[in-house]
Amino acid sequence: MNCKTTVNPDDQHECCGQCAGERSPTPAERALELEWRAQERIAIAELVDQAHHLIREVLGGERGSEALEMVSGQLARASQLLNWPQPFVPAVRGET
Repeated sequence: MNCKTTVNPDDQHECCGQCAGERSPTPAERALELEWRAQERIAIAELVDQAHHLIREVLGGERGSEALEMVSGQLARASQLLNWPQPFVPAVRGET
C-alpha cells in the first residue's frame, strides 16, 4: 500500500492512514483472489508436469527433438506466471 505521509519537524515521515482510492479487500474479494492464485499454481504445476512428460518422451526416443520447442514454451509460460503473476481485479474476476 502506498501511504500518504506528512513530514514532522524532525523530517520523519508519518503515515496519515489509508490513502484515497485504496481500501482493504473485502472477505469475498480476498476469497476470490485466493482462489485465483490457487488456479495460477495449478496452471503452473500442469505446465511443468507436461514439460517433464515431454522431456521423458524425448529421452526415451518416443518423440523427436522437435518436442523440445513445446517443452521450452511450457516452461517459459510457467516461469512467466511465477515471476509475473496476473494482477487480480475483483470486478473482472467475479464476473467470470
